[in-house]
This record gives sequence, C-alpha cells and structure tokens, in this order.
Amino acid sequence: MKRFFSFVIALLFAATLFGQEFRATFSGSVTDAQGAALPRAKVVATETETGNKSETTTSATGEYTIPFLKPGSYQITAEAPGFKQFIRKGLTLTTGEHPVIDIRLEVGDMSQAVTITSEAPMLEASNASAGEVITTDDVEEMPINGRTAMMLSRLALGVISTNEPGPVRPFDNAAAAFLRHARTDDDAALGQFDV
Repeated sequence: MKRFFSFVIALLFAATLFGQEFRATFSGSVTDAQGAALPRAKVVATETETGNKSETTTSATGEYTIPFLKPGSYQITAEAPGFKQFIRKGLTLTTGEHPVIDIRLEVGDMSQAVTITSEAPMLEASNASAGEVITTDDVEEMPINGRTAMMLSRLALGVISTNEPGPVRPFDNAAAAFLRHARTDDDAALGQFDV
C-alpha cells in the first residue's frame, strides 16, 4: 500500500512538470493587397542557424499557426499561386513567445519576392503572459549577490519576492544549520547545542 501511494505521488509530481513549456509559436493571417483572406497559402518558418523548417497552410479564413518552435532566429516565407513570395527575416523567438505575424501578399509572379527585414514587435497583443530568458552570460555579468540564477530571476518583470532580504548562500538548509550549531558529533547525537 505504501508503494502504491509513493507511485501516485511520483506520478502527480511528474504531471506538474508538463506545464513547463519552453517552445514558441508563430501565428497570424495571410491576406492579399485588399485585405481579403488567402486560404491554402503555404507558410514556412525556417530556423536560420540550423535550417530546420516547419510549414503549414492557411485555413479557409487565411489564418495560420506554426507551434512547437525552439527559441532562436527565424525567417518566415509565404507563397500562394498568382502572388509574389513573401519573406520576412530577422525574427527572434524566445521561450514561450507567441508573436502574431500578419502577412500581406502582392499580386505577381511567384518567382518575384517581397523581402522584409525587421524585428518582431516588442508588444505581444495576442497573449497576456510574460516571460524572460536568463542566459549564462546574464548570470556571470550581473552584479548580484551569490551569482545564482534564482537571485537574477527576481529582477525579471512581474516577479515578486516574498523572502526576507539577507545574505544569499545557495547551500544553506536546515541540516547545515543543525551541524553549524552542534559542538561535536557526540553533542549532536545527544541533542546538546550551542546557544
């Protein structure tokens, strides 16, 4: 019976780990020059560092979604018969980000291309969540007490610390405090401590 409860607790703990999503998503709509939706247009997101491609086609309303993208730099291309190819470079995805990239195709030959090189907008209107990536360089270069990622995370937007301020010692715990206050091993075994 004890083994069964241990299994259930381990299973519940593992289920909470699935809520930690690091991948990102591109979505938006594809329209023509007059703003009419273009169904069945091909949209491709290419990771510029590795060349990995993720592609989809637009729905009947001209909308697309490309989920499960790793954080990194991307290029989006879109094409439809009778329209110039659309290329947008310089898009950077971070953890959990979901930018909306609306695409407007111009009438012309598919061999012609309209290339846009710009960054994605900083304001994300499609999602109210906030997130921040803390890199190794951030941890090494920031003048923070203890140089731990947890201390650096307190500087992120929207993080509220409920701990009392004090020195940061990453290896502090109750067992270490117990041993620090014990006079000798024999005294610790007897429960006698310095006060």
